[in-house]
Amino acid sequence: MEETTMIAKYKTFLIIPCILLISATSFAADLWPMTVGMCMEFHKQDSSTPTPIEWTTIIKVADEVTINSQTYFKLKEWNYDYNPSSTDYGEFYARSTEDKLYGYDPSTGIEEIAWQIAPVGTAWNYQEELCGGIPGVYEYQFVEISSIEGITLPYGTFDEAYGFEKYEIHPCEPPYPFISPFWYEYIVPGIGYVKEVDYWLGSSPLTAPTIMELTQISDKCVVIGKNSSIGTGTVINNGVEVGDNFEIGDGGMLNKNVIVGNNFTGGNNISINKNGTICNFVEMGDDLIIDQGVAIGSFVTIGNATVIGKESIIGSANCGTASNVTIGQGVVIGQKVVVEPCAVIDELSVIPARTIVTGTCP
Repeated sequence: MEETTMIAKYKTFLIIPCILLISATSFAADLWPMTVGMCMEFHKQDSSTPTPIEWTTIIKVADEVTINSQTYFKLKEWNYDYNPSSTDYGEFYARSTEDKLYGYDPSTGIEEIAWQIAPVGTAWNYQEELCGGIPGVYEYQFVEISSIEGITLPYGTFDEAYGFEKYEIHPCEPPYPFISPFWYEYIVPGIGYVKEVDYWLGSSPLTAPTIMELTQISDKCVVIGKNSSIGTGTVINNGVEVGDNFEIGDGGMLNKNVIVGNNFTGGNNISINKNGTICNFVEMGDDLIIDQGVAIGSFVTIGNATVIGKESIIGSANCGTASNVTIGQGVVIGQKVVVEPCAVIDELSVIPARTIVTGTCP
């Protein structure tokens, strides 16, 4: 499949910067202002290796959720073109006030102060996951505000940044519980997280730090997973997010805020309208139209020249569950149709709106 020059750039940097950059003056009063769809792009370099390793880290504000009557933002983080032994994807929940940034851990149900505006020397503990799975025993970070200073980044120069030293406390793992400060982070009020200096990437101290610096903030971005292939003339709009091993042919369209999981394979002239969600291991033929708000589960096969009406649900909405749905060629599916897992729709079928197509799983 032929790829355009732009797509080669996708596979190298894995993000399309958006035209609209958000300036410091456009932010609200929060310590780290966030809106759904916003992306922060960072340049990261590990200088501890003989040949320095560089990569891009992206933090995307993916969703807004209510937990315990508080509004949190769900943030997704990707690392690209980096040491393959490191984690390449993570999720976390945060909410910001004017002077504090709170993190929430769904596994423990605990909210902690991650960063705050306070005098130098202010210190606190940040509780992390259970230590070795021992009930009631947690790993901690000890956090201390070490400086308030000016800072210059690729994104810009700021007169005031708060520097934080971090220690790890591991009460169940020798030679812990305490290590000298190995991790430094910097927050600019009204901008948010802007820099990290990490001497502990992995399981042992580094001889030189890994440094991550903010390069760009955008109101919408496109994130493309690894090993992806995008055909000539295919258009991918703002807010689209696709996983690893994504392949689509020529002349396609992924409209705004479409999310596609891993191992998607699609042919030519596929149009997926806005706010659609597609899970993992989905195969589509040529000349498809998927209307807005359609949800497609994992392990679904859709034949050529098929049309799926808006807000239809194809298979299980749980992407971790195999839907095992097969849709033949030339099928027309109306609006708000539900196709249950293990259903088979024969070619040239017409499914009226609001129909439930049953399936029988073994």
